Order: sequence, then structure tokens, then C-alpha cells
Amino acid sequence: MKLPRLQLHLTTCIVLMFVAGGLLWLNFSPSELTIDIHEEDASPSPLVYAIEKGWPWHCYTENLYDLSPIWWRWNQLNLILNSLIALAILAAVAALSERLIRRRRKI
Repeated sequence: MKLPRLQLHLTTCIVLMFVAGGLLWLNFSPSELTIDIHEEDASPSPLVYAIEKGWPWHCYTENLYDLSPIWWRWNQLNLILNSLIALAILAAVAALSERLIRRRRKI
């Protein structure tokens, strides 16, 4: 028995392309984080300036004063969660779009 192939309409693919672009924009747009660090023994230290990226959770943090290797800047759990949320959003948009198209054709 042959299984049905997954087929999407061209309109659904175009909508998915724009939604994926929006999700990428949300994940790659930096949010600035400024932390004021005060130590009791020393004079107030300068502000620590960091850039965080990721939506809905920050998965990449770049601190201007941190010289650690690049793999220490990534939070793998948040990266996986962000990817799963993006895939769920894309699947929901595809299902909704296909349902609307098929409902309109039945009329």
C-alpha cells in the first residue's frame, strides 16, 4: 500500500517562507544587556555590556569583556527549545493554511 505524499500548495509555501523569515529575524536580532557590577572591596567597576540573541529564550550571549571560546557562549538547551518552538509554529501555520485552502475549494 502506497502512503500519501505530503503536498503543500504554493500559497502555503509562500506563507511559510514569510513566517520562517520572521522567526529568523526574531532569533538573530540582538537585544542589548547592560549590567552594573559593584564590588564591596573595590570602586564601582565599569558596566558590562553584553549582546543576547534568541527568541523566546536567549541561546547566545556575547560579552565584550569575556575572552572565553565561542562554544561557551551558546546555551544548547535554549537553542533546542527555540528550534522546537519554531518548528511547531511553522507546522501550525501550514496546517491552518492548508485547511483554509481546502475548505474554500469544497464550497
